[in-house]
Amino acid sequence: MYDKKGYIAFMKSENKSRRTIERYSEYINAWIRFLKKKKKDIDEAAIKDLSEYINSEREKLKPFSHYATSIRIYYRYRKNESMEWAFEKVDYYEPVSLKDIMGIERKYIAVLKNENILTNRDLLDVCLNKEPGGIAKEYGIPPAEFTELVKLAGMARLYYDAGFDTLKKIAETDPGVFREKIRMYIEKKDLVYAPPTPQESLWAVKCAKLRPELIKY
Repeated sequence: MYDKKGYIAFMKSENKSRRTIERYSEYINAWIRFLKKKKKDIDEAAIKDLSEYINSEREKLKPFSHYATSIRIYYRYRKNESMEWAFEKVDYYEPVSLKDIMGIERKYIAVLKNENILTNRDLLDVCLNKEPGGIAKEYGIPPAEFTELVKLAGMARLYYDAGFDTLKKIAETDPGVFREKIRMYIEKKDLVYAPPTPQESLWAVKCAKLRPELIKY
């Protein structure tokens, strides 16, 4: 059953503004209404339900990214990792090799390679059917580190789709311009992601300058 009080308290614990809490508390009702038509409770929803929701409601709910974020936060509160990261798993995108993603340590790439996980799509697809926490334990990767791997896999997709398909392109871009282009792409496509922070943008460009030759798509 939808726990509105707990959801609001969780958003407060994440330092969300009062306005954001009010909006997300309202936005998530669209998801609840959709599930009600399917005679499902919010905590019983599966990724296939989310896929149907996106296909049928995306054009009706604007900006859809806000509605999607309200859902993601709710499932983070409920500690449902599969549903929290579901938006990265329900549509197709061009895969990126894990070895070409900034921030993923080689020791983890080797572990995932042994499991035939070679790209960010492979990684996100694995999380489609299993809880990330369980996968981390199975592969012998610390849960916090595995969660970070999943986040990096999702961000690699975002950068690629926004036009930064090589480290060289990132390295040659001003951090402020890089962040703005990502922001504009997110807005144009009405995506769930938040743009990188100024510090994250600076870090991305700095790292790209250190090793622009390592990435090949």
